[in-house]
Amino acid sequence: MEDTAILVNTKVHQGAHLEQTREVDKEYLINNVNYTNFQEDTALARFRHKRYTRTFTVEVRPEPCFGDTLTVAWVEDPAQSEQLDLFELQDIILRDNGNILIIPAVDPIIEEAGFTIPLPERVSCASDRASNRSQAAGVEATVLQNGSVFKGILIDFSAAAFKIDLSAVPPATFRWLNTEAPVIVSLVQENRMYFSGECRVLRTAGNDHKKTCVFAPVQSKVQRFKAKEFRGKRYTPPSPLYASFTHPFSEKTWELPISDISGSGFSIPEHEYHSKLIPGLIIPEINIVLPGGTRLPCTAQVIYKRESMQRGRDKEVVSGFAILDMNPEHHTRLLCFLHQENDSNSFLCMNVDMHELWHFFFDSGFIYPKKYAYMLENKEEIKATYRRLYTESPGIARHFIYQQDGCILGHMSMLRSYENAWLLHHHASSKHKSHNAGLHVLNQVGSFGNNSHRIHSMHMDYLLCYFRPENRFPKKVFGEIAEKIGDPCVCSLDSYAFFHLTEGPAGHPSADDDSWSLERTTSRDIRDLKSYYEQVSGGLMLKSYNLDDETGESDTLYDAYTKTGFFRSISLFSIKQEQDLMAVIMVDRSDAGLNMSDLINSIKVFITDQKHLSRELLFYCLRMVSRDFTGSSPSVLLFPEQYMADNEIGYEKTYTLWVINMEESDRYFEHLKKLLRFTQY
Repeated sequence: MEDTAILVNTKVHQGAHLEQTREVDKEYLINNVNYTNFQEDTALARFRHKRYTRTFTVEVRPEPCFGDTLTVAWVEDPAQSEQLDLFELQDIILRDNGNILIIPAVDPIIEEAGFTIPLPERVSCASDRASNRSQAAGVEATVLQNGSVFKGILIDFSAAAFKIDLSAVPPATFRWLNTEAPVIVSLVQENRMYFSGECRVLRTAGNDHKKTCVFAPVQSKVQRFKAKEFRGKRYTPPSPLYASFTHPFSEKTWELPISDISGSGFSIPEHEYHSKLIPGLIIPEINIVLPGGTRLPCTAQVIYKRESMQRGRDKEVVSGFAILDMNPEHHTRLLCFLHQENDSNSFLCMNVDMHELWHFFFDSGFIYPKKYAYMLENKEEIKATYRRLYTESPGIARHFIYQQDGCILGHMSMLRSYENAWLLHHHASSKHKSHNAGLHVLNQVGSFGNNSHRIHSMHMDYLLCYFRPENRFPKKVFGEIAEKIGDPCVCSLDSYAFFHLTEGPAGHPSADDDSWSLERTTSRDIRDLKSYYEQVSGGLMLKSYNLDDETGESDTLYDAYTKTGFFRSISLFSIKQEQDLMAVIMVDRSDAGLNMSDLINSIKVFITDQKHLSRELLFYCLRMVSRDFTGSSPSVLLFPEQYMADNEIGYEKTYTLWVINMEESDRYFEHLKKLLRFTQY
């Protein structure tokens, strides 16, 4: 209240220039009085000493007003702080959406419960603010400066400034607050942080124990994420989109137009005077409203504010938002909308005609005779799995299709295969029908990854894929680019030997040898595996498999599969010789055919002691852990590949595992753009 009183004393009654100064009529005034009463809000009555220049203000509550007089009730008895007969009532100040209405008090009738004044035909409406501040509701504030902490309550706010009632807890005193130095202001509601940033002190009023302070944010831009050159493409939608949200400070609902949007953020224009979006503000639920009314909720943060255009005296500003989190299914709907806006032939997670899809897989040569031979044993189960994947759009999978006139020309899909990693697979195109369809879906996947990896619920820290080194296209797009980057912490390659377990050597270890064991993997085993892998590779394989974590747990992964009716499990076993680690076996299980080469329904072996692990012991242990697999010949991927040659063991083929750290993906897209002219980054 003291802040408003200072405003009235020093500016309104001393003739200072005020922005937005005007007069309003009695009808407007009465409506404002009744609105204040309806909201159970208060006004200020200002008293001036009859002899001295001293003034004081007291809070009053307006009664309903239907005629020519205004009656107000005391909120607190003013006689408790001042001798009222030494003062005269000068005026009443009403808040009016950021302005103040100044009602002169002529011939007041002062009584014990309050007072009554006649209403004039016109009153002044004034504001000295460059922006309109809104009343806050239940927001706690903390102000930090040089080790001093002050606690308080947010009173009102705008994008340009906010007012806080502060208290100092002894031994702290407001003498410790340097008003010429910056402070850190944090605003919290119900234990949730909505804003924290550097501010400057505009003005203060009060004493050494309580003050009302007005702060202005210093920064107009927040560096939420590491800067990236290759980001999600922004679109200016031809159809109107809106952002609908309840402001966390005022609990007022806003619906504002979206000027441009990508899968990772959007921007909103506002009139500067009415702007309430502070750079750094986190809004826990903001709905992106698509044409037709579909609402896609997300958590977003204001990361910048800039001037957009000048319209006479009204400035327009643009607030940019970064999407922090979003339900994966809602995010997919948003990206599906954007992909269609960009190219009507590009489809994301569309309902697919299954006859057309299977025809495409065979016609394009993606399912070749040897692969089909391995699929035959589980053919009906695979058909059912793909019917669910492509008609129910579960949250664990995404598919990208490029088609014309109902004919599928290109396809690629993704699967959340590990806790924080997605598998790229099933990349195919009909080369005799389109030369660029494969590149179209590759662009779609790149755009999806750029727009999605920073959204927490997507769990997309890494992308990975397996490819055959003899296949020219993936070797160029994945293998050669990884080699050009030359940093395995950004993009890595590791080679596996691939075979089916029935093709391994027979036999088992000697009955007299009891020095070896097969047991559940411990955190110490994982540490030893990491140390070995750092020596021989230094890449991202273990991180992408979530084996960089000593527990190796993947609870959210299993929950995601279970909720969508699919199966996923990962079990770890260690082969040891007198407690020395020789190998770690990952029993990596999923629904048959979820990946057609069964690369995530397989056994993965990481050998740490190539010299002492015999082939007989290895294959004996593999058969022991394979008992839960359906079918007679589970597939095996073994690392390092060299072990097979050193032990004269034949295998079917080599798979190269490619992994990229999505936070460092700029370097990959930079090389991809040089390699392929047909890119859209």
